[in-house]
Amino acid sequence: MENKNIIIFTKTLWDEAPRLRHQLANMLLSCGYAVTFFEKTTLKPNKTKNHVKGNINLIRHYELLHHQLKPFGILIKLNQIVVKYFIKKNTRNNDVNLIINFNYDYDFLKELFPNARVVTIINDDFVAQARPWMGYSIKNQLESTCRKSDIVFTTSYFVQEQLYNYTENVQLLFPWADRKYIEIRRDNPKKILIWGHITLRYDFSMIEAVALTFPEYTISIIGDVHQSVNKVLYKLVDRYKNIVYSASRGLDDIDLNNYFVCFSPYNLLEETKAISITNKSFQVFARGLTMINCGMPNFIEKSFISNCKNIKEVCSAIQKHKENQIKHQIELKSFVNSNQEQDRYNALKKFF
Repeated sequence: MENKNIIIFTKTLWDEAPRLRHQLANMLLSCGYAVTFFEKTTLKPNKTKNHVKGNINLIRHYELLHHQLKPFGILIKLNQIVVKYFIKKNTRNNDVNLIINFNYDYDFLKELFPNARVVTIINDDFVAQARPWMGYSIKNQLESTCRKSDIVFTTSYFVQEQLYNYTENVQLLFPWADRKYIEIRRDNPKKILIWGHITLRYDFSMIEAVALTFPEYTISIIGDVHQSVNKVLYKLVDRYKNIVYSASRGLDDIDLNNYFVCFSPYNLLEETKAISITNKSFQVFARGLTMINCGMPNFIEKSFISNCKNIKEVCSAIQKHKENQIKHQIELKSFVNSNQEQDRYNALKKFF
């Protein structure tokens, strides 16, 4: 395979919890590409850095303004002057074949890399999440970035419909499973798994209602906890014997024999409306767990996924998933094994 130089632009640190941009970078590295990963910018000039970690080149540079503090065209232009300077400085000797851009406000990439294909990936509803003073500006920057890209991918059906207003060249790109499906023998499991970064996105009243309704089941919450929800989480743990918390760890470090479903009880927020599927979902499915969701009305529909609106629907779904855990495994296996890294690479490589 011809070795190609690829640059990925993000607003994410490499050492953050893995997301699609990390997954994509690792896939390309494993396929023999040379990858440069631009991390989240810094507002401190002395924090600019360029270093190699493993086999990936990481760059973090200074920018003038936070992306939510550019409501006017003059501020956008001033910030772009600084950003473009540091990008050019750090890619001066690179013969770049492909740009993968995760930033809605980088409409200048064709200007910097006229001979490279620009693939933009929009994985959030940035307009809905904008600060009140930034909505119009973000919409304009997003539209300009999409129009100046060779192709636009999104991870959301909901966002795809929005992007069609800017360009017809929009396709879906979902994450993928981190491994093939593995069968885990479960003999009358009685645990419900809540796994991930615990933040204000979670509906703790929903967790409490499930604990009250199903005292025979243990709700196991595993993950890093944001300081904003420390108190409410630990109150629940103290109040209910069947709510247990433990520190973050990988799924393969959890005894999944005792679990029958993964529960994602989110509040209905603008950011959760756009979710069609998550990285976490594929990891969970690959280990034979089904899923119950709340607050994600546009999540994909499968027999092994229950998308609920209220506690009544959640309680019904819990009973259904407990009774049908074995039945769901055939479809789970087919879904996971058709959503592997090689499947995504085969679909994407024509754009590379």
